[in-house]
Amino acid sequence: MFDLNPAQQQAVEAGDGPQLILAGAGSGKTRTIVHRIGHLIAAHGIAPHRILAVTFTNKAAAELKTRLSDLIGDGGGGVVSGTFHALSLRFLRRYADALGYPKSFQVIDSDDQRALIKRILKARDIASETLHPSYLIGWIEHCKHAGLLPDQVDSQMWSGIDLRELYEKYQSQLKQLERMDFSDLLVNTVRLLREKSDIAVALRSRFDHVLVDEYQDTNPVQHEWLTLLCAEHHNLTVVGDDDQSIYGWRGADVRHILDFENIWKGVAVGTHRLEENYRSTPSILKLANAIISDNSERHEKVLKPTREDGMKPAWKVCNDEYDESRQVARFLQSRRDRGIAWDDMAVLYRSNRQSLALEQILRQEEMPYQIIGGVGFFERLEIKDALSFWAIINRCADAMHVLRIVNKPKRGIGLKGQEQIAAQLAASGMRAYEWLDVVAAGHAEGVAKKLQPLAELIVRLRDGLEDMPDRGLMAILEQTTYIDSLQSFGELEA
Repeated sequence: MFDLNPAQQQAVEAGDGPQLILAGAGSGKTRTIVHRIGHLIAAHGIAPHRILAVTFTNKAAAELKTRLSDLIGDGGGGVVSGTFHALSLRFLRRYADALGYPKSFQVIDSDDQRALIKRILKARDIASETLHPSYLIGWIEHCKHAGLLPDQVDSQMWSGIDLRELYEKYQSQLKQLERMDFSDLLVNTVRLLREKSDIAVALRSRFDHVLVDEYQDTNPVQHEWLTLLCAEHHNLTVVGDDDQSIYGWRGADVRHILDFENIWKGVAVGTHRLEENYRSTPSILKLANAIISDNSERHEKVLKPTREDGMKPAWKVCNDEYDESRQVARFLQSRRDRGIAWDDMAVLYRSNRQSLALEQILRQEEMPYQIIGGVGFFERLEIKDALSFWAIINRCADAMHVLRIVNKPKRGIGLKGQEQIAAQLAASGMRAYEWLDVVAAGHAEGVAKKLQPLAELIVRLRDGLEDMPDRGLMAILEQTTYIDSLQSFGELEA
C-alpha cells in the first residue's frame, strides 16, 4: 500500500466483521476506501465482483471506479458500485415481481409525482390551501425514509384529512401505473430482504464485503438496507464522520454512526480514526476543532494539520444581505487587483434565494459572474412532454405518458378529467397506445372524447412515418400547436 499514514493503513488492513472508519474532513477517506478494496482483492483473494461499494452520489461512484482502476488496473472494473437507489433499482429489476410489480416498472419523476398527488387531492375535493401537494409529498417521503408503509403508519389527521389514507391511495395509484417513486426503490428492496427469504438469501450471498461512504447521512431505511444485506457475513465497512452530519432534516440519523458498536452487539467491531487533515491550514483546523468540540454527542477526534499555515479565516458581521454582498464584492475586487482571475474565485451561499442580492451588487459593480446549477436538460418540462409524445408514437407509452400530454396544449381537461381518463385506461386493461387507437376510432366515453382529435393525429402520424419516428415527433409537436404554445409563453429556447 502506497502513501498511507498509519491510521489509514490500519483501516485498510482490518480483517472481517463490521468496521467503522471515522474519517474527519480532508483525511483521505476515498483513498482509504479504494486501498481497502484493493487489499481485500490482493491479500484476501476476494473476487472483485463479490465486493459492493455503496455511495451517495453517481459522481462519487464514478470517482471510486476511476481510482480503483488506477490502483489495481482492469480488476477494479469488476467491483460493483453505485448509489443506494441505483443498486436498489438493479435488484428490483430482477425481483420486483415478487412484490406484485412488473420487472419493467418505471420510476416516477418529481413532476409526474406531483401531478398524481394533485389528482388524488382533486378527486377528494381537497384544495391546495387546505393541504398543499408539497406537504403531502414531504410527509410520505418522511414515512418512507423511516421505512414505514401505509399499514405501518398510524392515522394522522391534518385539518380533518387522514394523511395515512392518502398515502395508501398514492401507493395504490403508483402500483396501478406500474411506477415506483425514488423512496420506493429503497423501501421495496428492504421488503425483499425482510419478507422474501429465498430472495434475501440470494442477495446476501451475492457479496462477501460491503463498503459504504458518508455513513453519517444514512436514514433508517438505508441503514436497514445495509444491515439486512450483511446479516449473514457481517462484513460491512462504513466510512463517515458524525461531525459532518447535516442531513437530519431529510431523515438522516447520526445515531447510526454513534451507536455502531451497539448495533453490531455480540460481534467484534473495529474502529479506526483518520485525523490527519490534508486539505486545510492549521488556522482553519484550530477554529474547526474549537467549534466542533462543543458537540455533546460525538466520537472524540481532533483534526491534525499536515500543511503549513496560510491565510487566516476572517469572520465578518453584516447588517443585511446587501451589506454582506457589498463586502463580498469589495473582497473580490481586492483580489482581482492583486492579479487573481475572476474564474479563480467562487462565492458559496446556502440557498438559491440568497443569490438575488449578490447578483444585483455584482451587476452594479460590473463584475462578471456565472451561476452554477439550474434545471437539467431532461428535467425541463418541455423535454419531458416531448419524450412522452415520442413514446406514444413509438408504441412504448404507458399511462403516465398519456396523462402527461392529455392537456398539452390545453384542451379543457383538468385534474378531475385526468383522473377519469386514468381510471378508464386502467379499467380497459389495454396498453396506452392500444387504448389511444380505441379513442381514435370514436369509442371513448366521457371526458376522454376530448382526446379523439389528438388520438387520430397520433395514429395517422404513427402509421405514416413508422420508419422515421424523429419526423413523427416533430410533426406532432407542430400539428398539435405545442411548439406554438411554448413560444407564446416565451418558454422555448433555441
